[in-house]
Amino acid sequence: QRQSEGDDALPHMVRESAAPAFAPIRRKVVRADADWSERVDAMSLDVFTKQLARHCAWCGRDGSQVKLSLDRKARHLLQEDRRAAIAHELSTQLGAAITLEIEIAADQSAPATPAQLDQQRAQDRQREAEQAVDTDSGVRAFKDMFGASVKPGSIQPLE
Repeated sequence: QRQSEGDDALPHMVRESAAPAFAPIRRKVVRADADWSERVDAMSLDVFTKQLARHCAWCGRDGSQVKLSLDRKARHLLQEDRRAAIAHELSTQLGAAITLEIEIAADQSAPATPAQLDQQRAQDRQREAEQAVDTDSGVRAFKDMFGASVKPGSIQPLE
């Protein structure tokens, strides 16, 4: 038996089980004194816009003006719609409308970005893992007794 065109053409079960068109957006609460990394993590942004924010460093706020410094290596991420999305999320977090200026960092003296901080933490974890293996008594015994060696690049830190 054939149903009519439009909504009625869909089986009754499908119409009832369809998900709502809009789901509520759940925002993470950010402390008033949160640092830039915490603010970025709490933002509801698309992937590329989130990457833009992660490659920016907080330079300061003067009233309603907020300045960020973008790592030169990530300047390709800077687009007006992405800047506007970050400004919107930041305004929501701060509870006041802000004007956001993103400038390209002139040199390496700019404050560290969340992406750079994450990279540094990963390098530190890697170095600690390699050191832990090198100083392990069992590994040292294998090296001394059998001339064993640890394959370069084979050590990975535990998460």
